[in-house]
Amino acid sequence: MGRLAAARSRLHHVLSAGEQRRLLAAVVRALEETPAPRTGEKPGPAALDRAESELTEICAGRLPATRRQTDQPSAAATEEALYYLRRYGSVREALSFLQRHSLYGRAVEESARAVPEHFHRALLLPAVRSGQLAALLAAMRAASASLAHWQQQLQYSCGRLRQAAAWHTLLQIQLACGDQLRAADSCVKMFCGQSSYQGYAQALHHL
Repeated sequence: MGRLAAARSRLHHVLSAGEQRRLLAAVVRALEETPAPRTGEKPGPAALDRAESELTEICAGRLPATRRQTDQPSAAATEEALYYLRRYGSVREALSFLQRHSLYGRAVEESARAVPEHFHRALLLPAVRSGQLAALLAAMRAASASLAHWQQQLQYSCGRLRQAAAWHTLLQIQLACGDQLRAADSCVKMFCGQSSYQGYAQALHHL
């Protein structure tokens, strides 16, 4: 952790100057590509050396070559990436980073500062697309059983999902919020939206 954190002061001058977005993305990518060690091990010297080398390149204004990420980043690299995103980036970028690595407990904490649109686009929609909506909702319930902390964000998301006729996803959120009346309305919408007798037969359970 100390080796990565040592680059903060050097990178501050670079990230505070021009082309901040492009360089910030390169910093986060370099840290993401520092894989987590196996259980009981410390981050390998080679991985730390590579990350430190890439951060040095960025300090000099040169973007390192992109490598394919194959593993979850180490805990130290994750903390460093979040440091840079919070200081030089945005809440939306931090949420996107946490969602990308399925760190929903951390993402839920971070989302308290997010405007509804950023919550929807950077966290909820990517979770749905990756089949992890249940994991996101579970993390939210663990932090607040009633989900009251995210009332504005969830109202916004429900409105957008309703506009998109994404009834199945909308229903999951409504049930998680305990909104039985609107959940019933979504079930009716799913049943009435069928276009064949077979579809109606398969959708009977929604009634």
